[in-house]
Amino acid sequence: MRKHWLYFRFVARHKWFVLLEGLKLWVPIWCLILHDWDKFTPVEWFAYKRRFDNGNDFTQMVNDEPYHMAYHMHMRRNKHHWQWWVTMRDGGKTRVLPIDETSRREFLADMRGMGRTIDKPNIGPWYLKNRDMMILHPETREWIEMMLGVCDAA
Repeated sequence: MRKHWLYFRFVARHKWFVLLEGLKLWVPIWCLILHDWDKFTPVEWFAYKRRFDNGNDFTQMVNDEPYHMAYHMHMRRNKHHWQWWVTMRDGGKTRVLPIDETSRREFLADMRGMGRTIDKPNIGPWYLKNRDMMILHPETREWIEMMLGVCDAA
């Protein structure tokens, strides 16, 4: 039961920080209220909660198929994740779409909110370290980097 409580606290804290960051970015309040709603569904809840069974360590999740399915579902349910905007075409080609204005603001609020959740509010260094793993449309990347103040560092 303790692991469920820890996971609930983590998600609630994250949602709170996303709300605060989203309000600064003029994300519609309904988006912020619904942000990550699916983390409370049984499929995601139990798969993500197991992360807390391992001291909140994602590296232990490498071969956890239910976790990977839950993660995939979460990325595909939520337009504020960059993965939602990447399509795989027949033949293996990918197409990257620009993230719409509301979703990109929520994407930024989500990144900033996660930074605050894990007590690392300056997400610029994290973004620069991970930017090449994110498949972003050039227009979206330019906006994100401008908003993070890392345009010249990349």
